[in-house]
Amino acid sequence: WPRPTFLALRPHGLALDVVGGVATDAVVFQAVTTEGRDLAALVGGALPWLVALWIVGVIVVGWRALREWHHLVQLARRWAVASPELETMMHALNRRFGFMRKVRVLVSTRVDTPMLIGWLKPVVLLPTAVALGFPRQQVELILAHELGHLRRYDHLVNLAQALLETLLFYHPVGH
Repeated sequence: WPRPTFLALRPHGLALDVVGGVATDAVVFQAVTTEGRDLAALVGGALPWLVALWIVGVIVVGWRALREWHHLVQLARRWAVASPELETMMHALNRRFGFMRKVRVLVSTRVDTPMLIGWLKPVVLLPTAVALGFPRQQVELILAHELGHLRRYDHLVNLAQALLETLLFYHPVGH
């Protein structure tokens, strides 16, 4: 039986072994090596183009993430209003949980779900329907939930996730 190719590793410069007119595994090893070199040359020639495509992909995906972040900031600045009652409720929750950061609460008709925006100057953005239509206890629970995101540093996890998704945009696991 001929030995498997991975056991017949011989230097490339040796003469071919031919027994009874049939080439042994040394020929197979040479063919694999030559084929591997062709593949390496092909990949080596395409590598600058692959890197350029990756950079373009990173720029496009990064731009999209920055655009979405900018949209949220503009939403909080232009299309949301403060509610003194909700601010008082959030301040009481901050004291109760021993949280030292000031968190603003804004209400907007342009959002469908409560959300926390920002980490330097955090803002909880509530839909108008939630602020006006829910009982006080439920609104407190929603505010406490959003405050929990801030206390668990979810914003940093989201930032790390966005960076990884941007750099590894091409990988199926990243989506």
